[in-house]
Amino acid sequence: MKSRPTLGTILTLAGIIGLIFAVVGELTNYITRSAFAGITLLGCIIFFAGVTLLRDQLEHK
Repeated sequence: MKSRPTLGTILTLAGIIGLIFAVVGELTNYITRSAFAGITLLGCIIFFAGVTLLRDQLEHK
């Protein structure tokens, strides 16, 4: 079943992209503080979900 590592990689990359977007948006005043908080929280959740999937796959091998 190769879908879990692929999904873990996609989620991890999506989380990183979300966090980068939040930081750049805050530094350039492109987004508001409340949007920054929401995007950062969502990016962290997605990032850690991907990392958890990848870590679980390594432990089960």
